Amino acid sequence: IELKADGSFNFIVNYSFDSREWREWRKEVGDDPARLKGLMRAEFSSMSLETFKLERDDMNRTARMSFLVPAGVNLLDNLTFAFPIEPSFKLISHEKREWYFSGNNPSAGGVLTKIKILLPEGATEARVTDAGSSKQNIVYKVNSESHLSRTITIFGAALLLVGLLLLAFSFRTRGLA
Repeated sequence: IELKADGSFNFIVNYSFDSREWREWRKEVGDDPARLKGLMRAEFSSMSLETFKLERDDMNRTARMSFLVPAGVNLLDNLTFAFPIEPSFKLISHEKREWYFSGNNPSAGGVLTKIKILLPEGATEARVTDAGSSKQNIVYKVNSESHLSRTITIFGAALLLVGLLLLAFSFRTRGLA
């Protein structure tokens, strides 16, 4: 899960199967991406899913599913974000922007699953709150000033300064004429 500074996130699932599981997975959803997309929409019904993709590698019995959730991270206050984590997942480790969780995934029949969460660039004060409860979240802050807004602010201030100089110059030359 790659969290973005604007509250959206990319969700990527990598599947790997043995021979029997691969045949079952393909029979259930792997040969019908629309069905898999429908199942994901049902599971994440509180969120809007966009740019759904499914890539399969039959030779290696692997698949990769990805989609974008344009508004899936909760904004608390003062640009503090909270991303919910299922209570069955426990924090394994974290380093800088990368946080790793592991647990038996109830949505996948209790299969042991690892989750990697990549926080946005510039995220600070990251921590897990209410660990193990239904309110478990990874909470973090994001620097509020983006490079684009800083550039626009500087450009606007420069235009204002030029405008004021031209105004002052016009008053000065008006008195000379």
